[in-house]
Amino acid sequence: MSMRSLLVISLVLCAAASWAQEKAAPAAAPVAGTPVTLENPGFEKPDISSGAAVGAKPDAWFPFASTPVNKVGVSDARKKTGSQSLMFKAQTEPNAYQGMAQKFTAKSGAHYTFVIYAMGEANDPITGNAYGQIHFEFQDAAGKEIGRIHGPTWDFQLPSTRWEKFYVDADAPEGAASGSAVVTFFSQDCAGVGTFYVDDVELSTR
Repeated sequence: MSMRSLLVISLVLCAAASWAQEKAAPAAAPVAGTPVTLENPGFEKPDISSGAAVGAKPDAWFPFASTPVNKVGVSDARKKTGSQSLMFKAQTEPNAYQGMAQKFTAKSGAHYTFVIYAMGEANDPITGNAYGQIHFEFQDAAGKEIGRIHGPTWDFQLPSTRWEKFYVDADAPEGAASGSAVVTFFSQDCAGVGTFYVDDVELSTR
C-alpha cells in the first residue's frame, strides 16, 4: 500500500475518532439560579406549638383580599417540611379573591423564578370554578406597579395526598426596583367550599 493511501486512511480514522468523542460529550449542565432571600419560606412563624393561633398571618408576608375577611394563615394540619404550612380557605362571596405576598429587591432585566408546593384538603376540596394561582408583580422606585406576570393555576384536580410543584418565570421590566411573589385563591362560585395548603416556597434569579 502506498504512503499516500496510508495517509488518507489515517486522516479518516482520526476524524472518525474526533467525531465519536464529540457525540459522546455530555451536554452542558443548566445554569443554576441564585437564591433570593425570602423570609419565612416554610411558614414556620409564628409558631403554633408555642401558642400562635391557627390561621395567623405568617411573619414577613402581607395579606390582601377583595373582602374584609381574609382566610389565609399558618396551619399545622399539613407540612411538606418543618411543622407548618400556609392554609388557604375559600371565601363565601362570589368572585372573591384573597392571598399572601412578599416583596423583594428586583433588578431590571434579571430573570426570576418563583416556586411553590401546593396540596389540597381531602375533607374540603376545591370545588366549582375556584382556583389558586401564583404570579409576579414588579414596581418602580416610587412603588408604582410596572409589570405583572401570571403563572399556572390549580383547581379541584389538585391532589390531597401529595405536594405538587408550581412555578412561574419572569424578566423584571426596565425600571424595576422591587417585586412581589404572590399566591392567590380565587373563590369564584364555590360558596366558601375549598381548602389548599402551600409550603416551601423558593425564589431565585439569574
